[in-house]
Amino acid sequence: MPLFNKLLLAVLALVLLPLVTSAQSAFPVDTAGIAAYANLGPLAETNFTNAERDYFDKPYALGDTFRIGLKDYCADDFCDQKVTFRVYISTSGWLVVYLPKEEPVSKIFNWRTGSTLENNLLKIAIDDAASKIGSAITSPMNYYDFSHSQATKMTFAREWIKTDDGQDFDDFDILIPGTLHLASYSLACLGGCGVYPGSTAVKVSIDDNLAAGEENKLFVWGNYDPALLATNASHNIKVERRPNSKNLVSAATLILYTP
Repeated sequence: MPLFNKLLLAVLALVLLPLVTSAQSAFPVDTAGIAAYANLGPLAETNFTNAERDYFDKPYALGDTFRIGLKDYCADDFCDQKVTFRVYISTSGWLVVYLPKEEPVSKIFNWRTGSTLENNLLKIAIDDAASKIGSAITSPMNYYDFSHSQATKMTFAREWIKTDDGQDFDDFDILIPGTLHLASYSLACLGGCGVYPGSTAVKVSIDDNLAAGEENKLFVWGNYDPALLATNASHNIKVERRPNSKNLVSAATLILYTP
């Protein structure tokens, strides 16, 4: 059985490759979580100036051979939700966009209209940073989670319930082979959703056990209880929206595992 089993479910599977940090002693390995990285070739002082003047929203840490700045990205079309990344650049050309380890990894999901799993917020930030810094990417972009260093695979999946679907739920099956390190979720109710007391706009159940969703919130990030996702066994994940709401909802899941 595939990791996710459903014909129309959007799924992206990636290999996690560690960043060679031996040459990057200034990189904050102990505080970093999910990250994307690429190499730009050697950077000069002008590139650092470009980053500080044209790209960073706010400086975070400055050193002789590196810069770290904060940068916000909109997670939806109306920018109701923003995600703040930390962006590291070094004289040896490393560009690393990452979330602090205490942040849910699912914050990298992009809910903008027409977005794909490949075009997640980390990918957008890498491309944007390289352009603003004034240097071309010279290596493939890779992903890594510094908080789960033993994980070798990362799989994204996203399910939509559209306004004209004529139903209030959709589901799919999942089987995680090997060792599960983390399962994270990102839920969004989009396009005119309202907040109603006592009502949950979008929620997720695993094998009929409520796993994610909060009352009076249209955007929710967090981690699934690993006890609900025993490995090497099939589980049913059901996405539901408020009954008869006809709102566009999205529920995304990110799995870090070792086969």
